Amino acid sequence: MSGWRAILAAALALLPVGGPQRAAAVELADPSIPARIEIHPLRSMTMPDLSFLLGEPGTPVTLAGELRLPRGPAPGRLPAVILLHASGGILSGHDIWARQILELGYAVFVLDSLTGRGLSAADGQAALGRLNMVVDLFAALDLLAGHPRIDPARIAVLGFSRGANAALQASLRRFDALWNRSGTSFAAHLAFYPDCSTRYVGESEVSARPIRIFAGWADDLSPAQPCLDYVYRLRVAGAEDVEIAVYPDAPHGFDNPLGPPSLALPAAESYRNCTIIERPAGVLVNAADHRLFTPEDPCIEHGAHLGSNEAAARASRAIVLALLTALGSE
Repeated sequence: MSGWRAILAAALALLPVGGPQRAAAVELADPSIPARIEIHPLRSMTMPDLSFLLGEPGTPVTLAGELRLPRGPAPGRLPAVILLHASGGILSGHDIWARQILELGYAVFVLDSLTGRGLSAADGQAALGRLNMVVDLFAALDLLAGHPRIDPARIAVLGFSRGANAALQASLRRFDALWNRSGTSFAAHLAFYPDCSTRYVGESEVSARPIRIFAGWADDLSPAQPCLDYVYRLRVAGAEDVEIAVYPDAPHGFDNPLGPPSLALPAAESYRNCTIIERPAGVLVNAADHRLFTPEDPCIEHGAHLGSNEAAARASRAIVLALLTALGSE
């Protein structure tokens, strides 16, 4: 048999019984394949943290997001989830989440907060103010609330690391009042391994909708303990629908099944030794010395790890997908 014939025979042997038509039918039946993909420009602003906290406008910027609409019969408007990436941008793990959420009959909006600003993962944490993604998130909520296929009462946010910070911060009633122009509110705030080192004015006055935090005990970038402390403060203040799940041996990025078990990041900036407090007039200070907090603050450490953890990924996905299933049926 000639070389090309052998290659063709081997390729055909890999096809499901029934040949190419059968393979195409299997693919078309995959509910994680969207019925439609729309790319939307998104008007947001870039600003320092002080301007955000005071409600002052920043420099206009145009970002973009990808909206995936699910397949199948969909009478009425669809529930939706906004996915917020970490400081590394949109990665393969986010696509896995998008596919699984799409299978529930949700629309998924994957927001890119970096490219439109001319930024990438290589620029580091300090290149973008720590609260800018909250503004981006509310801009995305405004966009989806006006979309003819989306139900504005059933839009949730799912964020990771820096995106998780924004997902959590958007639950504060104070920030909602300052920056939300959509006329609606989030149906749920889902945050994977956020940084809970900063205590903002009004931090205990949060949305009554579900707030869920997922963290790992082995996380040396955004440790779990400050988030446990924050959840305790919220519950003492009367918040009723706030829960946190902390997984043993789970590092930062534990939910990504395509990630390595452990990856050292020597240059990663971590606030694990920082406690930051907002004073009046939007001033952020280091609680240890009460000095103005800056990106060069001595409490900031460098060096951390990423890694996947199958047990934690499976357990956390089950919680998220079950919650979204319940919200989608409301």
